[in-house]
Amino acid sequence: MKINNEEEPITGVVVVTDIGNCPPGYTAIERDIGDYLRESCYMCVERDTSNKCHTVLVDLSIINKQDPGPKGFTLIGTTYDKRKEWTQKRLYVRWMSTNLTTRAITDIIFVSATSESPKGYTVVGDLTLLKMCFKMSKIRT
Repeated sequence: MKINNEEEPITGVVVVTDIGNCPPGYTAIERDIGDYLRESCYMCVERDTSNKCHTVLVDLSIINKQDPGPKGFTLIGTTYDKRKEWTQKRLYVRWMSTNLTTRAITDIIFVSATSESPKGYTVVGDLTLLKMCFKMSKIRT
Protein backbone atom coordinates (compact mmCIF):
# COMPACT_ATOMS: atom_id res chain seq x y z
CA MET A 1 0.00 0.00 0.00
CA LYS A 2 1.40 3.39 -0.92
CA ILE A 3 0.29 6.70 0.48
CA ASN A 4 2.08 9.85 -0.73
CA ASN A 5 4.76 7.64 -2.36
CA GLU A 6 5.66 6.09 1.00
CA GLU A 7 4.89 2.50 1.80
CA GLU A 8 3.28 1.80 5.13
CA PRO A 9 5.43 -0.11 7.66
CA ILE A 10 4.53 -3.54 8.95
CA THR A 11 3.43 -3.27 12.58
CA GLY A 12 2.25 -6.82 13.27
CA VAL A 13 3.11 -10.36 12.15
CA VAL A 14 1.30 -13.62 12.93
CA VAL A 15 1.14 -17.08 11.37
CA VAL A 16 -2.20 -18.90 11.00
CA THR A 17 -3.17 -22.41 9.87
CA ASP A 18 -6.31 -21.21 8.10
CA ILE A 19 -6.05 -18.16 5.87
CA GLY A 20 -9.52 -17.14 7.05
CA ASN A 21 -8.24 -16.82 10.63
CA CYS A 22 -6.12 -13.69 10.11
CA PRO A 23 -6.85 -11.27 12.95
CA PRO A 24 -8.90 -8.15 12.15
CA GLY A 25 -6.73 -5.54 10.45
CA TYR A 26 -4.23 -8.10 9.17
CA THR A 27 -3.71 -9.17 5.54
CA ALA A 28 -2.67 -12.70 4.55
CA ILE A 29 0.32 -13.35 2.35
CA GLU A 30 -1.23 -16.01 0.15
CA ARG A 31 1.63 -18.53 0.02
CA ASP A 32 1.51 -21.72 2.08
CA ILE A 33 4.61 -21.64 4.31
CA GLY A 34 3.81 -24.72 6.40
CA ASP A 35 5.79 -27.94 6.50
CA TYR A 36 4.51 -30.43 3.94
CA LEU A 37 3.95 -33.11 6.58
CA ARG A 38 2.05 -30.71 8.84
CA GLU A 39 -0.80 -28.30 8.34
CA SER A 40 -0.79 -25.45 5.88
CA CYS A 41 0.32 -22.12 7.35
CA TYR A 42 0.08 -18.53 6.18
CA MET A 43 1.75 -15.35 7.35
CA CYS A 44 -0.49 -12.37 8.07
CA VAL A 45 0.79 -8.82 8.41
CA GLU A 46 -0.65 -5.64 9.83
CA ARG A 47 0.23 -2.23 8.44
CA ASP A 48 -0.18 1.08 10.21
CA THR A 49 -2.27 3.22 7.90
CA SER A 50 -3.09 5.73 10.64
CA ASN A 51 0.54 6.53 11.50
CA LYS A 52 -0.37 6.03 15.18
CA CYS A 53 1.68 2.88 15.80
CA HIS A 54 5.03 3.60 17.38
CA THR A 55 6.70 0.20 16.83
CA VAL A 56 7.63 -1.13 13.40
CA LEU A 57 9.22 -4.28 11.98
CA VAL A 58 12.90 -3.71 11.16
CA ASP A 59 14.40 -7.19 10.73
CA LEU A 60 13.55 -10.87 10.26
CA SER A 61 15.61 -13.99 10.87
CA ILE A 62 15.04 -17.67 10.09
CA ILE A 63 17.14 -20.17 12.01
CA ASN A 64 17.08 -23.89 12.74
CA LYS A 65 14.88 -25.06 15.59
CA GLN A 66 17.79 -26.23 17.75
CA ASP A 67 19.79 -22.99 17.42
CA PRO A 68 19.40 -20.09 19.89
CA GLY A 69 17.52 -17.03 18.68
CA PRO A 70 19.29 -13.79 17.87
CA LYS A 71 19.54 -11.21 20.62
CA GLY A 72 16.88 -8.49 20.49
CA PHE A 73 14.48 -10.56 18.37
CA THR A 74 11.09 -12.08 19.27
CA LEU A 75 10.16 -15.65 18.31
CA ILE A 76 7.01 -16.36 16.30
CA GLY A 77 7.03 -20.08 16.98
CA THR A 78 3.35 -20.95 17.20
CA THR A 79 0.33 -20.23 15.07
CA TYR A 80 -2.02 -17.44 16.13
CA ASP A 81 -5.18 -19.48 15.63
CA LYS A 82 -4.23 -22.92 17.02
CA ARG A 83 -1.15 -22.17 19.16
CA LYS A 84 0.76 -25.00 17.46
CA GLU A 85 4.34 -25.13 16.23
CA TRP A 86 4.28 -24.50 12.51
CA THR A 87 7.72 -25.34 11.10
CA GLN A 88 10.99 -27.05 11.83
CA LYS A 89 12.70 -23.68 11.46
CA ARG A 90 12.10 -20.65 13.65
CA LEU A 91 11.01 -17.19 12.57
CA TYR A 92 12.28 -14.28 14.63
CA VAL A 93 11.17 -10.68 14.25
CA ARG A 94 12.77 -7.48 15.50
CA TRP A 95 10.68 -4.45 16.37
CA MET A 96 11.88 -0.90 16.85
CA SER A 97 10.36 2.35 18.02
CA THR A 98 9.67 4.85 15.25
CA ASN A 99 11.63 7.33 17.42
CA LEU A 100 14.77 5.28 16.71
CA THR A 101 14.46 4.52 12.99
CA THR A 102 13.49 6.11 9.70
CA ARG A 103 13.32 2.78 7.82
CA ALA A 104 11.15 -0.28 8.33
CA ILE A 105 10.06 -3.44 6.56
CA THR A 106 7.17 -2.58 4.26
CA ASP A 107 6.79 -5.83 2.31
CA ILE A 108 7.40 -9.55 2.84
CA ILE A 109 7.28 -12.02 -0.02
CA PHE A 110 7.96 -15.72 -0.55
CA VAL A 111 9.58 -16.98 -3.75
CA SER A 112 10.74 -20.40 -4.87
CA ALA A 113 13.95 -21.41 -3.11
CA THR A 114 15.63 -21.64 -6.53
CA SER A 115 14.45 -18.18 -7.67
CA GLU A 116 16.37 -14.95 -7.38
CA SER A 117 14.96 -12.36 -5.03
CA PRO A 118 13.37 -9.35 -6.72
CA LYS A 119 15.37 -6.14 -6.99
CA GLY A 120 15.22 -4.13 -3.76
CA TYR A 121 14.43 -7.16 -1.56
CA THR A 122 16.70 -8.78 1.04
CA VAL A 123 16.73 -12.56 1.42
CA VAL A 124 16.02 -13.72 4.98
CA GLY A 125 16.46 -17.45 4.36
CA ASP A 126 14.69 -20.64 3.36
CA LEU A 127 11.46 -21.72 4.99
CA THR A 128 10.40 -25.16 3.71
CA LEU A 129 10.85 -24.87 -0.08
CA LEU A 130 10.37 -21.12 -0.19
CA LYS A 131 12.77 -18.25 0.21
CA MET A 132 11.55 -15.39 2.42
CA CYS A 133 12.45 -11.86 1.31
CA PHE A 134 11.67 -8.41 2.66
CA LYS A 135 11.78 -4.84 1.45
CA MET A 136 12.91 -1.92 3.60
CA SER A 137 11.54 1.54 2.90
CA LYS A 138 11.71 4.99 4.37
CA ILE A 139 8.80 5.62 6.72
CA ARG A 140 6.99 8.72 7.84
CA THR A 141 8.09 9.88 11.27
